[in-house]
Amino acid sequence: RHPQTPLGKATRSLNSRAGSDSMLSVNSYRRALSSRSLLLKLNVCQRGPSQRCLSSFASIPPDEEEKEKSRVASLTPYQKEIELRELDSEISRLQTLRGINTGELYTMRGKFKALTRDYGLGFMAYYWGVWFGTAGLSYAAMKVGGVDPLVVAAKAEMWLGLEYGSITGRLDPTLGEIGLVLLLNELLEPIRLPFVVMTTKPVVDAMSRR
Repeated sequence: RHPQTPLGKATRSLNSRAGSDSMLSVNSYRRALSSRSLLLKLNVCQRGPSQRCLSSFASIPPDEEEKEKSRVASLTPYQKEIELRELDSEISRLQTLRGINTGELYTMRGKFKALTRDYGLGFMAYYWGVWFGTAGLSYAAMKVGGVDPLVVAAKAEMWLGLEYGSITGRLDPTLGEIGLVLLLNELLEPIRLPFVVMTTKPVVDAMSRR
């Protein structure tokens, strides 16, 4: 039996509703789920002194975990889908509130982290695709502009006050081209990162719909 607490009452109510699909409307199920989610989030606890009440930052105790597993097992696939949507919406809202609290919501780094969290593999694939694209453009620009890595290395020796040949004498032309392309590509990061952040959602959503 569930304890006589608001959380227990909400759980019993949700279990009884899950047992009769014909009498369960979408709105009533959402109201029951919202009430239970609110109780879990606020951690309303009316237990005796011998029972400890966990804070909202801790995981639920084992006994409540088992009850939750039993409750979820009694749900239909449709009810699970509705509940998952509600939970995802709540998680997204809490992540936004956390971003406001930490200030990450208003920084490029925070937006990058949020996109990584929300889009996962799709975002990483898109970012690295753009990265390799700008690397190709850097290589093409270097070739069109006639940039010679050995000449760049010689100028670097002069600027650094090094002896002539200390860099150019050891530099392989092919490795010099690769290093110069990587350098140019990294210099494009202040442009590339905002572009990726602004275009990830429409691009990844369009790719996922195909």
